[in-house]
Amino acid sequence: MKIRTTNEVKEFEEMLDRCPDTIWAITPSGVEYNLKNTQERDQAISLMLKDNSPEEPELYAGSYENELIVYPYILTHMPRVA
Repeated sequence: MKIRTTNEVKEFEEMLDRCPDTIWAITPSGVEYNLKNTQERDQAISLMLKDNSPEEPELYAGSYENELIVYPYILTHMPRVA
């Protein structure tokens, strides 16, 4: 997942705060970040802000309740492919 602006960081954090359960960011090498933990959230967001990072994490919703919040967010914030 890629984040590009401070506004996107704010929107991302607001989305995470609405999730009732733990949500994870997992890197391709298997490092897991608990996005409900402020320190781990900051580490994951710093990876999401980097251009062409091989360690750009993917989101794991962890529960159906989180999916109802995360998936609409992803669909509205994914870059459009022509």
